[in-house]
Amino acid sequence: MANMTVESNLRNLLNVKELRAKIISRHADCPESILAWLKKPFMRYLQNEFEGVTPVTSLDDLVLLDLGAPPAWLVEKLKKGEAFIYIAATHPDLIARENSCVEWLSSRLGTKDEPKFLRMTAAHILEKQRRTHARLAAFAQKGFRATTGGALRKVKTIGTLTCYELVADHPEFRQELMNETVMVQHCVGLFDDRKALTGGVGEHYARNAEDGKVRLYSFRTRSGNARVTLSVMLQDGVERVEQLKGKQNRPPAVQYHQAMLGALRALDLVAEDHPDLMAVGVLAQNGASASVFDQSSDEITRYLHRFPQLFLGIAEPTMQQLWVAIPAAPELSKDITLPASLQTLIAMTDPFLARGLKGFSLVRRDVGLGRTGIKRGSEIAIFPSLVDVRR
Repeated sequence: MANMTVESNLRNLLNVKELRAKIISRHADCPESILAWLKKPFMRYLQNEFEGVTPVTSLDDLVLLDLGAPPAWLVEKLKKGEAFIYIAATHPDLIARENSCVEWLSSRLGTKDEPKFLRMTAAHILEKQRRTHARLAAFAQKGFRATTGGALRKVKTIGTLTCYELVADHPEFRQELMNETVMVQHCVGLFDDRKALTGGVGEHYARNAEDGKVRLYSFRTRSGNARVTLSVMLQDGVERVEQLKGKQNRPPAVQYHQAMLGALRALDLVAEDHPDLMAVGVLAQNGASASVFDQSSDEITRYLHRFPQLFLGIAEPTMQQLWVAIPAAPELSKDITLPASLQTLIAMTDPFLARGLKGFSLVRRDVGLGRTGIKRGSEIAIFPSLVDVRR
């Protein structure tokens, strides 16, 4: 494999030490070859390329981050005009990419690739994972096999879903992992050798479960179809959520959110603000798991800024919540009927969003430098220069 090292052009990452420590703590049980990669190439990727950063160019920016009193050296540098960035350790994109990289690296342990880990960039590994997942659907469909169900231990039925634990010491455990991947279309049971059920990303999950480091749960319908997969890691005698994924690694569908909350309470897992949990409307409150939808309207609106898909779970959304969620995720408008006034306001503010709103279409008139507008029925409203702004 060619040397993948790239020229360094690091940004000033304000919380580099704290971020590195948090990332390493999440994977403390990994071999040293993976930890070394996280400490160097992955941190280099975060400083060079990661998009989910908060710019820090003034003392006001620091106040918004609520990091406490800044050290004197930082105040001095900001006054001189130096710029910094801050990356939240719980940023959903960070955790998703971090886990994807660790999964791929774990699948290559003991192979000729392991000595080359430090020469591999995060972009290279993420591309490897993308190709792996691109092959997933066709690959997995050929690996489903009927089982006796002996590797599934019933935990609790909540609504239309039943939560089962996959019993790691049962002979059919690895086949159930493979079946889970077929039904939910993710990589938990993606083995390189589908007959022997060994190797690949599936080996990473299977081995961790068999070694007692992770417990795996499947949420299935009455007909036995898996809809959601939960992995729980064991650290210092405490069980906490590692990942909670629906079909194709997306957040579980809105109709399953209440079942997720019930299962977390039944399993007595540590309550914390995990990105995967917040994506299904579950947050930590007074040491217990609680539903976002039971909070105040303002609190719900705050969560919509990060997880607009939660909008579909709100029984009676306010106009402010509509305004927050729909521009952030226009595809949500396909599932609801928006008030005509809101559609018009959104389209007037950004006509490019009109493509996601029922009854509107984007139009372009070659007048002067070009103007863009929205069309509803026979009426057209034109807005100058917006085409150039959006470029």
